[in-house]
Amino acid sequence: MDEKELVQNYIELRDALAAGKKKFESWQSEKKAVMEKIEAALMKKLDAMGAESVRTESGTFFKDTQRSLTVGDGAIFFEWCMKNDFSEMLEKRPSKAAVLEWADEHGSLPPGLNLRSELTVRIRRS
Repeated sequence: MDEKELVQNYIELRDALAAGKKKFESWQSEKKAVMEKIEAALMKKLDAMGAESVRTESGTFFKDTQRSLTVGDGAIFFEWCMKNDFSEMLEKRPSKAAVLEWADEHGSLPPGLNLRSELTVRIRRS
């Protein structure tokens, strides 16, 4: 195959993958919507029974508390952690964008960091 055919073949495969992904995501979305309705119906049953869990021949359904945490004001939280010696509540990681910008300007990375670069081929539609 010449370059033109390779690129054309690649683009066709990429388009087919994108179409398949879109179709799968639609199928998945429909299934998840039905599952959410079932979950709501089961929660109503648990509430009506005053139960935390129910075992059936098919499986057990139960109440579970999901929790998520977001930062409202990072500066206030950071200051509170430092003042009260709660550093275990913090996670550290370098900002990739800021580090790469600094490295581009200075020709090297800040101490303690490693960078892995991989050269790849990208293909664009004409």
